[in-house]
Amino acid sequence: MAGILIVENERVAAWNIQAGLEKFGYTVVGNVALGEKAVDLAEKLKPDLVLMDIRLQGEIDGIEAAARIRNQFQIPVVYLTAHADDQTLERAIATDPYGYLTKPFKRAELHTTITTALHRCQLEKQLQATQQWLTSTLNSIGDGTIATDQEGRITFMNRVAEAITGWQETEAIGKLVNQVLDLYHGETGQEIENPLLLAIQEGLPVQLPEQSLLRTKDGTERLIDDVATPIRDAFGKVQGGVMVFRDITERQRMQGLLRESEARFQTLAANLPGVIYRVLHRLDGSVECLYLSPCFQTLFEMELESFQQGRDSILAAIHPDDASSLHRAFETMLQTLQAYTWEGRILVPSGRIKWIQMINRSSRQANGDIVCDGLIVDISDRKRTEQALQRQMQRERLLAEIAQQIYKSLDFNEILTTVVTRVREILQVDRVLIFQINPDGSGVVIQESVDSVPPTLGLSFSDKCFPSDCYEFYWQGHSRVIGDTSEDEWSQCLRELMQELGVKSKVVIPIIQHQETATTSLKSPARKLWGLLIVHACDDYRQWESQEVDLLRQISHHLAIAIQQSELYQKLQQANQQLECLVKIDALTQVANRRRFDEYIQQQWNQLAREQKPLSLILCDIDFFKRYNDTYGHPAGDTCLVQIAQAINCSVKRPADLVTRYGGEEFAVILPNTDQTGAVHVAITIQNQVRQLQLDHIGSSVADYVTVSIGIASTVPTDKSLLQAFIAATDRSLYQAKQQGRDRYCIKTL
Repeated sequence: MAGILIVENERVAAWNIQAGLEKFGYTVVGNVALGEKAVDLAEKLKPDLVLMDIRLQGEIDGIEAAARIRNQFQIPVVYLTAHADDQTLERAIATDPYGYLTKPFKRAELHTTITTALHRCQLEKQLQATQQWLTSTLNSIGDGTIATDQEGRITFMNRVAEAITGWQETEAIGKLVNQVLDLYHGETGQEIENPLLLAIQEGLPVQLPEQSLLRTKDGTERLIDDVATPIRDAFGKVQGGVMVFRDITERQRMQGLLRESEARFQTLAANLPGVIYRVLHRLDGSVECLYLSPCFQTLFEMELESFQQGRDSILAAIHPDDASSLHRAFETMLQTLQAYTWEGRILVPSGRIKWIQMINRSSRQANGDIVCDGLIVDISDRKRTEQALQRQMQRERLLAEIAQQIYKSLDFNEILTTVVTRVREILQVDRVLIFQINPDGSGVVIQESVDSVPPTLGLSFSDKCFPSDCYEFYWQGHSRVIGDTSEDEWSQCLRELMQELGVKSKVVIPIIQHQETATTSLKSPARKLWGLLIVHACDDYRQWESQEVDLLRQISHHLAIAIQQSELYQKLQQANQQLECLVKIDALTQVANRRRFDEYIQQQWNQLAREQKPLSLILCDIDFFKRYNDTYGHPAGDTCLVQIAQAINCSVKRPADLVTRYGGEEFAVILPNTDQTGAVHVAITIQNQVRQLQLDHIGSSVADYVTVSIGIASTVPTDKSLLQAFIAATDRSLYQAKQQGRDRYCIKTL
């Protein structure tokens, strides 16, 4: 059990508290009366919690001692006091106590307060660990990341951002973001309005224009690109912003070099022997090839004579899909004599498809004939490079989109939908699905994107189709690239399933989670095979490129991160809900506690004062409950309290009515929009419900079973009336019911 340090200047009270704590199983590590001694023991013994009397003898009082213990050792403190003025209460609240007990208090109250305080401390430590993990994650991102509050002041900067800007996070925290990110246009030199401030102001993602330069702390200029996004709370309100940016100075330099290299290549290619031709188009429509360079044989894989037979021979070599565009170019050239450049594909005898570029210039002879001079260049390599580059750019953009989706959203389904949709678009496949694996080896398709093939969403797979050796294979991080599923060496079940789904080729990438546990280290994290990212080609067989497989692996890695982030977020929400429940619900009876009573009756008082509608309050006290505990024991007393609470709860029907545990054996019922008649009806219902329980009570002087005395007060709140006077009136009516013989109700109308 938890170790508790008692700091109480009244020794009798201190020993009573210690006895109560030890009865509940807590370990009392110390029992002192001076604040100075309490600080020393807290440093030496590191208790789990300190019970601190506010008023202490000595140089420092309980509040000062609590402040030192909280600030130096981060140990939770619960205050004990018999009374305190407003100034003392304000000082106590400023130390962020974990509880506040007013003397005299019952042991059950002490136990509840300590349990709540220790649980809150544990949740705060878990939250702090989560925040530290998130900070480490952001620091591991390859892009610079800066976060601000809603005023644009920096609250976080990762290491990459430090390296790019030249600012240390400790220097930048609290500064306006435009003091750290000095941005201007590289071509005009004009200052650029900070995108992060714009994103916060407009509530939308904002991106820097091209040629945006960052002036770092030491004056260095860096070319950057970015995306700035507002941060919203659960209600959609903008709370700040986050900007993810990268230094693209080197990339731009390389792109410039690439453009220069392309220009040099074009110049060189223009001067190298290509297929040089001269063709005569006569007025009578006949065509004669006047000249054709020897490279024609290499490019078209046919003899020179074949082309010299006429224009139709070259058109016959053109790919059917490109022939019409070349024909139109010829006709336009003959009519306008304008130069043209045409690119298309040719089919050569070897069966290969080549890309060619035809550059043509024309002139009209004196007799009206047209002479065409041109150059045909094999551009197959260039086209393949362009297509590969385009695919690579698309893949990089897809990866960036997925990463951004992870950064700005914790909606797990949204992330999965983005992944399967964009992967199918970029890879031009028929089906992309995400398969989640259950602990028993079975699994189910939880998300997919399909074109014109049957869907598999919700399809389940038994462990027979996913045996343990398959699980081990994927758990080790291996991928499967299958060009022909009919030749798949794995189970017959899988081959039959692929045939049924019409899958000809597929890629399977494991989604591996790396988790820290008590038995693992950072160098050897726990591995969990969460599921599989699967790509299907159904229309035709496909030879998968290594770049495509690598892209899928990277996406799988980001998916694993997204899943863990989503799970952490859900756990945090659950913890917050549990904490909220602990704060406002009585642990024994599971009805609202005194704190919730104070909060709710104040809310209803204010609201009904505005609306000028009635409010009624019922206080119920179990008759001779001390005798009940003495006769039947405290466990039976607890059971009795639970049953009485349930009976009272069953007596109120409206959602706005609230049953609370007001004290030890005392319950309160708040009845908004209820006059005296309605309150009496509820009170009678409560008495009947309690009588129906027929809980034996031989110690009662009014009946052989448990009964309750009830006090009722009703009023229409006004700004001038006092809530405390209303509660006191209810308490007096309860006292009157007891004085008149118990097992009855009395009424007080204000």
